[in-house]
Amino acid sequence: FMVDDGQRIIPLLECGVKHGIGGQDLPRILESVYAHHEREASRPEPVIAVKPGPVLEIYALGRPVVQMDGESVQWPLLRSRDLLYCLLQQRTGMTKEQIGTVFWPDHSPERLEMAFRSTLYRLRRVLSGEVVVFEDGLYSFERATNYWYDVEEFDGLLDRVIHAPALGETVELLDKGLALYRGDYMEGTGLEWVEAERERLRRRYLFAMESLAQQYADRRNLQRAIELYQQLVLQDPQREAAYRGLMRCYLRLGDRAAAIRHYQACVEILREELGLSPSDETEDLYLQIIG
Repeated sequence: FMVDDGQRIIPLLECGVKHGIGGQDLPRILESVYAHHEREASRPEPVIAVKPGPVLEIYALGRPVVQMDGESVQWPLLRSRDLLYCLLQQRTGMTKEQIGTVFWPDHSPERLEMAFRSTLYRLRRVLSGEVVVFEDGLYSFERATNYWYDVEEFDGLLDRVIHAPALGETVELLDKGLALYRGDYMEGTGLEWVEAERERLRRRYLFAMESLAQQYADRRNLQRAIELYQQLVLQDPQREAAYRGLMRCYLRLGDRAAAIRHYQACVEILREELGLSPSDETEDLYLQIIG
């Protein structure tokens, strides 16, 4: 006890020894205090284990799914889930009134206040934390949260393609981006605010698929290019560039009959669905095939 407490009064003990106070006992105590102090100083600093917060995984490409630490979140109120996705989409934040216009356009101010508070409370309770913050009159998703969001990952990968220094890296980024696209944004959700984002992401997805098919064609991996062009035609039957890609691939493989079949399919779909004829570029390619 004296040795442990002596750590705090070493100068006082040294003064006592200097003046001969305590006979032989005080020097022995001070020596023990010194030894104890050296042992404590040589010990490594204790490592304090900080338990990380739950990992939030948010999927919006395809049917919306939220997982926390690998377990799917069960939503007692789907409106709370939709509020989460809406705030994720609106990065600059939203006022309570803007949120009310999206979710409860016909509510009176009193009913809006009650519905909003209830929905926000349930969202925070289900996800066990302050995933929604309020600052300067705006509600927004707390991006300091330990989370992963497939839309942000998808956009990030495709954005990096622009600055990719090598062809191989471009192909890898496009492959990873396409693999994330399980389906259209918020599939199965008919909310009005979803439509614009759904269309934006779908355009990016189709453009990425077309770019990747072209990359494989340029690298002479024609079978993989054909697979991608065929997927593209299924996803967007009016995409004339995809038919041209197929025609070129089959021409390079020496299969003129297959190339002509895809030209004819292009002509038919454009005439039936759009009332249009193929572009000059497509017609010139066809003449090259049959010539």
